[in-house]
Amino acid sequence: MFGRRRGYRRGYGGGGGGLGMVLLAMQLLHLFQFLSNSNDYYPVTLGVLGLNLLAFFQPGRSWPSIHQACISVRGAWFNREWKRIFLASFYHSSDFHLYYNMASFVWKAISLESYYGSGYFMYMVAVFSVATNLLYIAINYALAEVMDQWSYINSCAVGFSGVLFALKVVTTHIQPAGMTRVMGFIPVPMRIACWVELVLISVLFPHVSFIGHLAGILIGFAFVYGPLQTIMNIPLSLLTDFVPSHTAGGGTQYADGHSYTYRSGTTGRRGAEQQQRNHPPPQPSARPYHSYTYAAGPLGRGDGEGSEEAELQEAIRRSLSTDSSGESRRTEERENGTQSTVDEGLREERTP
Repeated sequence: MFGRRRGYRRGYGGGGGGLGMVLLAMQLLHLFQFLSNSNDYYPVTLGVLGLNLLAFFQPGRSWPSIHQACISVRGAWFNREWKRIFLASFYHSSDFHLYYNMASFVWKAISLESYYGSGYFMYMVAVFSVATNLLYIAINYALAEVMDQWSYINSCAVGFSGVLFALKVVTTHIQPAGMTRVMGFIPVPMRIACWVELVLISVLFPHVSFIGHLAGILIGFAFVYGPLQTIMNIPLSLLTDFVPSHTAGGGTQYADGHSYTYRSGTTGRRGAEQQQRNHPPPQPSARPYHSYTYAAGPLGRGDGEGSEEAELQEAIRRSLSTDSSGESRRTEERENGTQSTVDEGLREERTP
């Protein structure tokens, strides 16, 4: 998420000269290669990616400008421009900004959509995008009051990285405890990686929105440890498309230990039970350390770029596996000297 206290600043020092678009096109080629070898199409992942691309290229003339979409206390609260709450997450300040956020989102989203199912993952992204922006407004307003610094009122931010930080919290909570690498080379415990990345990004790139990223982390923790997931599940209990299942192996396992089975045809994909039996979600190899990559801005070459190809190939290899007994996975774990503590959950996914 991009932001600056005094109004809005565009880009990481500029639009990137089109290089961001070239890198994004390469990522899309990797994605299409993966999908061509997969039996699933991940409609929510592709839909969110497409929405961000549409907001950036703005075909037609009816799109709000980036200045009309960025989230701020003045714009959204004082001026009652509520559309900013819904738009800001999907706007980006430059092609590099778009590239790094989408590169981080796509591969993470594929794993989460496989794990939660398309319906709930779409619901999660929608709630996180709105909740992150609301919390961003609240924090800025509180800081303006407490510190008597009214520049917080004018701070205007755009970008999907606040949602990405929320998704990272959920992802690391689902996975077994272990180590990861922030920016590709700093080993830290997985559970605190988001905090380390929050600080490092803010130090290396002071023009990014620290408060926007912090809001995303807090929303992620509210989902995992707080009341947010319970509140989100209330309306689902009224829908027949989400059938509660508390059996150990049935349905889609949620972070709170419960599971839901998506009925076939609801999302245009196979049911979660069939998917998990016959088509395990794409996962990188079970190494003790993994690459932890981009968030809201360019972290430079070498921040996971080298591991991206390897993890993609591993995801493709796993997506082609249809051995429901899981014997191949157990054999690989024995060869790598690791042992899985979760049979049908997510493993580390850090490619973008």
